[in-house]
Amino acid sequence: MKTNMGYCKYQNTLKALKELNEILEWDTDAMFNLSDEEYRAMIKIIKIAMTIGVCPHVAKENFDYNNIKLD
Repeated sequence: MKTNMGYCKYQNTLKALKELNEILEWDTDAMFNLSDEEYRAMIKIIKIAMTIGVCPHVAKENFDYNNIKLD
């Protein structure tokens, strides 16, 4: 699947996911006032993120993932 994010798609995706994470953490009213379509999209994003988190292809040998901050 191609995107229009160009060469910094991971940085752009990170920025968007951080914004979504803030909503999930701090604005639960907004989260539950989403349309059905937006709510389904949010759930799909969460499921995809969980899948990526356990993907063996992402793991890089000798990389300390514990020092990566989400700031």
